[in-house]
Amino acid sequence: MTTNKKSEEPKNEQNKSQKDLLDSNDFSIIGINVLSYSEKSVGSKSVTFYQVEITSRITKNSWKIDKRYSEFKKLHDAMIKIFPRLPSIPGTTFFKVTNPEALKSRQIALETFLRSCVQRRDILQNKLFKEFLELEKNAPEIVGNDVELVYDYKKLPLGCRNFQVIPHKKIMVVCCSNMNILSRSNVIISNITFSKKSDDDKVPMGALFIYQCEPSKEEIYAIHKIWAKPFPVQTGTLFWEDENEILSVGNDDGKIHIFRPKPNTYYVEMEQIYEFAYHEDRVMGLAIEPKNKFLFSCSTDKTFYATDLNKPKFNLLINTSKLGYTNLELEQDNQRIFLTNEGGEILIYSLTEFPPILVRHLQTTSLSSIRAFHIDKKNGYVFTGNVGGKICIMNYPPNNKEKLMSEISSFGVGEMKIRVCTTNPDNLELITGDESGRIVIWSLKIGKPIYLWLAHDAAITQIQYQKEERQLWTGGKDLRIKLWKLPEKWVSEEVDIFDKEEKYSATAKMAEEKIENQKKDEEGQIISDDDDLNGWCNWDF
Repeated sequence: MTTNKKSEEPKNEQNKSQKDLLDSNDFSIIGINVLSYSEKSVGSKSVTFYQVEITSRITKNSWKIDKRYSEFKKLHDAMIKIFPRLPSIPGTTFFKVTNPEALKSRQIALETFLRSCVQRRDILQNKLFKEFLELEKNAPEIVGNDVELVYDYKKLPLGCRNFQVIPHKKIMVVCCSNMNILSRSNVIISNITFSKKSDDDKVPMGALFIYQCEPSKEEIYAIHKIWAKPFPVQTGTLFWEDENEILSVGNDDGKIHIFRPKPNTYYVEMEQIYEFAYHEDRVMGLAIEPKNKFLFSCSTDKTFYATDLNKPKFNLLINTSKLGYTNLELEQDNQRIFLTNEGGEILIYSLTEFPPILVRHLQTTSLSSIRAFHIDKKNGYVFTGNVGGKICIMNYPPNNKEKLMSEISSFGVGEMKIRVCTTNPDNLELITGDESGRIVIWSLKIGKPIYLWLAHDAAITQIQYQKEERQLWTGGKDLRIKLWKLPEKWVSEEVDIFDKEEKYSATAKMAEEKIENQKKDEEGQIISDDDDLNGWCNWDF
């Protein structure tokens, strides 16, 4: 008996220290304690229930729920599809767990799981998690607002690769591609066999569409196809130049097609005015400068071209990179072009002269291909997202001061491979879409995700935010384009006040302790991983 008692002491001490660690690091708006476990009869079976006490740290209201391990497991299995770095729970066993030590260990592990979850606002606002903790009934002040799916267009014949909604024209342009690998291979073989046929006679593998897109009385949006152009290859990117109503599309074979509407046809009839074939691989970015009608394009073939649409035979190779280009964005107000490539680099060209002049070449800490790129002019940030699961934040350089552009911060998002990003500048929010179909809302104020949902069943390829209506358009490889209504505020004022008074003060206290206890490496250098951008952290999603 004495020996058994001594053997239990280290385990009890370990459990106590683990709980102390949880308490010292718990800055959540929700308090969680798994108080006990007990046996209850369910039908003819004896089942172990864990009693969970939940406390709102805003109202101090507390309530208790009893949950079986199987309910924890069901919640975890459903949520891990959405949250790739979800905290773990104890594994299942073939036989029922009856040993008191094992039950106590499971009790602590389940408490650790719940406490880890409630410290992440994106998880705390998840519908399944809110239902599990009964938050809506007992803590309405904590429950955030949800996104609302207001339109789901299901009639795309192919997967969406890119789209652009032009509200004042009441149209949406979309380029689509065949996303089925087997089907795509068969089409390629078929088109090679009949290579002498014209493109219009070959089996289409991509297409460009124009849809009428406007609100109606019967439904929030009425979307109807009014024009289509098939291609024997995949279409990848497009650009709508609004002033001259010129539509350009870039394909995976490197060709660029330029269209404009026929007079008085309301985009029902479009004519192709140019076709360019100077790129040898996938076109990744297009832009048309409206004043001079210069077409700029980049490709994975490592080339950056400029074409004078007034003199279409004038194609000028601006630069050949060591790595393939991935994005091209025209900043018309300041006459600049931003380019990104497969090595995590950003290049800025000035358009004040022709040919354009390279004025900044910045290597980000993201060393892999940059897929997402966005400029937030209002708040002065430039964002990139890469295939390795990393977001980088740069300051937005004023005109003629591009050399001052530098990386402010970066953070990893684990398995979340970012494809596209944009911002809600009024709320200081970054919006990202990834390979798994997730949309994440990141708060620039606290540097963490505040809301996440599975918007598509496949990779999200484009998003567009309309701030006037607080609407987010999303398109994916699942052959869908969706329209979401975002709430005016994600959380209540009470939550914001709690964050300001509790979390920020706790963070400040931790920062002071960190400074006092700075460690040094073997050479005596101070080890520091502090971020330069206040509020952002190396968030391993």
